[in-house]
Amino acid sequence: DRVARQTEKSKKLNYILSKFIIWSKDNSSETFQLFKNIAKGHALSSLLSMKGVCNYVGKMSGVTIALDSPIIFNLLSLNEKVNFDMSSELLGILKKQGCDFIIFKQHYQEVLQTFNSTIHLLYTKDYSLDKASRLLKYAVRNNISASFLKNKREFLDSILSKWNISICEAPSIPNRYSEIDSVKLNELLMKRYLDNNVEIDDNKRKTIENDVDVISYIYRMRGNSPASNLKNCNAILITTNTALAYASKHPELSNVCHSIPVCMTDAFLSTILWFCYPDTSSDINEKVLLSECYNNLSLSDEILHRFYSEVKELDASTPISEEIMLNINTSRMVQELLESKTFNETSLYTDKTTAEILQEIEISRNTEIKTLSGTLDNHDTKFLSIAKIAAGTIIFFVWLGLVVLFLILKYIDYSNWTNIWKIVLNILSVIPALWGLLSWFGIIKNKAYILDFLTNKIDNIITDWLLAFEF
Repeated sequence: DRVARQTEKSKKLNYILSKFIIWSKDNSSETFQLFKNIAKGHALSSLLSMKGVCNYVGKMSGVTIALDSPIIFNLLSLNEKVNFDMSSELLGILKKQGCDFIIFKQHYQEVLQTFNSTIHLLYTKDYSLDKASRLLKYAVRNNISASFLKNKREFLDSILSKWNISICEAPSIPNRYSEIDSVKLNELLMKRYLDNNVEIDDNKRKTIENDVDVISYIYRMRGNSPASNLKNCNAILITTNTALAYASKHPELSNVCHSIPVCMTDAFLSTILWFCYPDTSSDINEKVLLSECYNNLSLSDEILHRFYSEVKELDASTPISEEIMLNINTSRMVQELLESKTFNETSLYTDKTTAEILQEIEISRNTEIKTLSGTLDNHDTKFLSIAKIAAGTIIFFVWLGLVVLFLILKYIDYSNWTNIWKIVLNILSVIPALWGLLSWFGIIKNKAYILDFLTNKIDNIITDWLLAFEF
């Protein structure tokens, strides 16, 4: 229990510190520089005390770098901007070192599948954030539309081409090579996820299968020769998945003992390269720091799962309206409220948290309705004013036309005009008399009635036109 409490406290502290570091980046350069120096000191002390740090030497010329699907989304700017910056700079450094980039077909298909499912869910709004992919959560939080993601999907092959990233099939098995224990790796990953309260659904199982296959491919590419340093490691998988990086270096997976892990996180490899190959023009250490801060702010699946589980229980006992449920399932407000109330720490999630969030969502919805109602009232008033002006203008021109007609009939001699004009004018001469007679009997209404009638008609036409234009 004591260890658990200390872990939870560290999560809250990490959340608060991360918020402050990100704030200082834009608001206090001196404070941010202080944090950068502390981060560099921590990175140096960690590396110097790390077992086997002396193995991370040698220029990586000819090393094949396999990219996991989250790295591709970083390169497409579908994560926080700092992750785009870090991935771009990391690949730039590796390219200078002489590395080749690949993505295995399983991970490429995973990228496409994530795109397609996210686009579909954004169109239908039939999703729940506790089971959402990272891309869907990011899209909801940043108000990214399905059409925007479709454009990004079309841009995928251009990004691969820009970085010379090849799509590869499974490599051949070397002679006298023994495959890794894939079952063991699968078990290690499953245990790691379950220990962190990650829900294992069909999509997650498929992702695990893909990751196991790709790790086995990296081992194949290394063959029977142990990787003793970066120069002769032959192949590495870069990922953002710490669970995969941790599980893939288990000593029981392979008979060949590699000093250089087959899988590394982008943050770890960036730090290694910064340490081994310092470059005054590169500030990748800053990007690693900011990337870690944004990762600390990412709401845990455990908190999301608890919230949605309790919402389902409440809905079963006291039905929640469809509008509120839609807001709960698809709005970024849920993520923001959970973050502000829990600091990403599960122990701060109380029995009242769900009810408080639902109440705030209801209050927010009512406020939006009132604001929208006020906006619509203002628009209605403007439209009514326009309609009155238009109706008054119509009445004026009708009156003006009658006056002109009266003057023509009274003062202009049209006896010598052609027969057709005589017939037309004789018919028109009846209008003033007929108008007066119909007005006397009440068939033609007075000016105020006609003005109101025309105003309402024009107002309805304007409203219908704007609604049709909007949709």
